[in-house]
Amino acid sequence: MINFRFHLVSLVSVFLALAIGLATGASIVNQGLVRAQKSQLSRLETRLRERGQQVDDARASADRWERFAVDSESRAVQGRLRATPVILLSPSGGDTAARSALAATIRAAGANVVGELTIEAPFGAESEALIRTAHEALSTASIRAATVRFLLRTRLRDALLDPDRVGPLDALAKVGFVTFRAAPGGPISLPPRMPTGARIVIVQNENTELDPVSFDGLLRTLVALGPARVVVAEAGDAPVSLRAVRSESAFDGRVSTVDGIDRLEGRVATVLAIEDLSRQIVGDYGVDASAKRLVPAAV
Repeated sequence: MINFRFHLVSLVSVFLALAIGLATGASIVNQGLVRAQKSQLSRLETRLRERGQQVDDARASADRWERFAVDSESRAVQGRLRATPVILLSPSGGDTAARSALAATIRAAGANVVGELTIEAPFGAESEALIRTAHEALSTASIRAATVRFLLRTRLRDALLDPDRVGPLDALAKVGFVTFRAAPGGPISLPPRMPTGARIVIVQNENTELDPVSFDGLLRTLVALGPARVVVAEAGDAPVSLRAVRSESAFDGRVSTVDGIDRLEGRVATVLAIEDLSRQIVGDYGVDASAKRLVPAAV
């Protein structure tokens, strides 16, 4: 006679058999999964080592090319600006490293780097005291701020680009509107008489930019007369001033622009752009999306 104990033993036996079967099957399946995962991991490790070697090779190649470029920078520009007078014009403040490096490359090209003329912060200021100081320094008839600022810009332009007609910049330097250094980062001295036919390189970065109105007015004044003699060069990854210049039709055919002068290609492009000014060839060069070419084309 079948009783409750028989049923209980039967049920226990069934569940025990089921548990043993599941455990056995799982063990077999898990071993297969483990082997598959080990094989896949081994392949991934092999690929990782291969990719790591490729990265190391690429890095070593890039380092060699960088050393090659640095070591050959002087030879790449040698003689291109022989005896060409160049004046660096820059706003005050900021790191001088990019300007110093650019000046060294321009000198390596054989240019006569006259020095760096720095536009101090008060140049574009609106305060009555500063405007009055400029008015007295320039001996202007008008005290109107707009008139005085215009005369400041034109005096600076004429002293740089028409030195046969305008004397030294002493008046502007003595009242602190501009300062002169024979080398970027060097001691301040009174500016000499600027050489005839000088090329002007306006050097900026994101930390030393003139306000847009002052910069636009100064650049318009510099390019208003005579042949193209101005290159606007900017360091950093966000060349705000250059983008504005490149988008302004008034500067088409009048000024060259170069971004990325804190890198070797930017400095070489600047030298080539200065050289092209002798043929009245201008363009927009660099790595920014607003540039037309990386460097000037061969002629």
